Amino acid sequence: MRDRRLTSTLAESRTLARQQYNQERRSITSGKILTGKDAIKEVIREYGREITQEMVPIIEWEGYATAPYKDTKGVETVGVGQTGRYASLPYPEVFHIFKKKLLRYTPELPSLPDSVQDALLVANYRGTWQQSPKTRALFSEGLYTEAADEYLDNDEYRDPETPEQIRSRFEYVAEAIRSLA
Repeated sequence: MRDRRLTSTLAESRTLARQQYNQERRSITSGKILTGKDAIKEVIREYGREITQEMVPIIEWEGYATAPYKDTKGVETVGVGQTGRYASLPYPEVFHIFKKKLLRYTPELPSLPDSVQDALLVANYRGTWQQSPKTRALFSEGLYTEAADEYLDNDEYRDPETPEQIRSRFEYVAEAIRSLA
């Protein structure tokens, strides 16, 4: 059974933030942006058995876009938050590419609780884990509280213009890291 220790407050704020963020995205795309269970159902419908439980948290956070749209930074995005060269690849393939990258950054990943693995996969998929070498170093040293604080010491997190859904994702990852302390 996968370890899920999110507080109800964080889960509620995450849901509200995700809804607000996706409403903003809907206004700039001609396709549909699905969230939550709808996104998961659609991705499973499209890829079937290729979708595993460890892929679900990324789908929950990213949602699923049926047509390209510009994200908050103006980057064309489609599918499960897929950009650039990943936009033309199937989500399961993209997931495995990012998981391999995460294992290079964090070789202890398989020994971590599922909830922490999920959070680190979400962070790596979005790009914030690989962009934070100091956080990764503190994490590898077992300095989890310091690693969580360092992870939140991020310009995008502190920027008041950053959508709440993205800020909530930072907090979700930091909370997961702190759970190891």
